[in-house]
Amino acid sequence: MIKYKLMFTENIINKASFVLREIFNEYRDKGFISVYLWGSLARNDFDPIRSDVDALVIVNSDFPTDKLIVIRKFLKESAPEIRDFNINYIYIDELNGGEPQSPLAKILHPRQLLLNFYNWKYVVGKRFERTDFLLNDFTYPEAVQYIKQDLYKRFIPNINNSNFDVKHFTKLLLTMCHYINCQENGKYQFSHNTLLENSTAQTKELISILFKVRRSGYALDTLKPYVPKIIKFLADLKQKSASEEDAVMAG
Repeated sequence: MIKYKLMFTENIINKASFVLREIFNEYRDKGFISVYLWGSLARNDFDPIRSDVDALVIVNSDFPTDKLIVIRKFLKESAPEIRDFNINYIYIDELNGGEPQSPLAKILHPRQLLLNFYNWKYVVGKRFERTDFLLNDFTYPEAVQYIKQDLYKRFIPNINNSNFDVKHFTKLLLTMCHYINCQENGKYQFSHNTLLENSTAQTKELISILFKVRRSGYALDTLKPYVPKIIKFLADLKQKSASEEDAVMAG
């Protein structure tokens, strides 16, 4: 079973990379700088049943953003065997401290994105090193606080809606738990396979709950009974002063 899963994952990586290289060749003179895989496929904890495939393109200001719809359609048509094949872009200037302009940078701070740069899997184009970007990483407390603010702003007010984004909400909470674990245990590579064994007294119960939600296919009915515990977990996190919160948001 493990051997089959590894072979399947390798086939997905090869297919995704092939299609992304085709797209890069089309747009290399139209703003594309480099393409990476990120998320579970790049981390080697890809689950063929639950995981999606995420690609990230670093672009310059020449990229015609209206073509993103065309590119996403090409992904689906060229790799129908890959479920939820997603692609997003971020401007090189945003990774160097520029004002957020891309949709991704407006919901995921570039400093948080770069905190996980070691999990990006190079596909094609310029191969960057972390030191090529001017932005500093978030510290783990800053990353925790940023995610907490994001959860309260975009998710908590809508948690009772029937179309609530359980998947994204769960993923953000799992990422937050990882950063809390790192604060106590030191840095380690994020993976769903090892998240629970690296948990702390503070995060263990929540991680177990979130894994249950994940196994359900991110069903809202599975999440709902645990909402009060999740709200309490967030409320109990150490508060920062207003000036510290402003500093986090400013980057």
